[in-house]
Amino acid sequence: MQFIVFGILLLTAFAIYFEARRRVAKHQQDIAEEKSEIAEETRMTAQMAVFGAPNDGTYVIAASEEMGAFYYRLLQRGKETVRVKLNLANVLNADLLINGTLQTVEAESAQSTLSNRASEVTALLLSYYPPEVVRGITTIGLRVTYNSESGEQRNLDMLVLDDKDQRHKNSRIQVLKNSIWWWQYLRMAARQARRTQAMIDGDTDETM
Repeated sequence: MQFIVFGILLLTAFAIYFEARRRVAKHQQDIAEEKSEIAEETRMTAQMAVFGAPNDGTYVIAASEEMGAFYYRLLQRGKETVRVKLNLANVLNADLLINGTLQTVEAESAQSTLSNRASEVTALLLSYYPPEVVRGITTIGLRVTYNSESGEQRNLDMLVLDDKDQRHKNSRIQVLKNSIWWWQYLRMAARQARRTQAMIDGDTDETM
């Protein structure tokens, strides 16, 4: 009788293990499909990133300067729960929040491309976050503020690091680096898109 009970428990454990593996594999496949779809739509011109989201979810974000578009996808429990595509010219701002506080540090770069400029600025800004500061980080958030088609100002808020999430246990510095890069890149890309749109519309306001 004991062997039967042990066998049932062992089979149950294996079933739980393989189901968990199946879900992880399915989630990774869903992420790959989202990225492939964006890459195809932007003709392989998009910068892309994947961040962990609350409740074992995943954010997939992308931006294409050539297409003037920003993409935001939220995947949770095997489903795409949020899908947003924005005109980059409608993106008003991007913010980085650390422990709930808006970050205001700044740096400049003279690199020729936006991606290289964002990379250089990121390297400079990381000096504001020494190891003792990084160890004290409990949450990192990205916020994208944009004008909707109806003219309303809205936010996309992403909690990309939560120290309660075991997935982020050993990746705090990498998440911080990636978050700073996207914070800076989106600001630059949106500003460039607004300037391009202004030229098309015949508006030469240099403050955009």
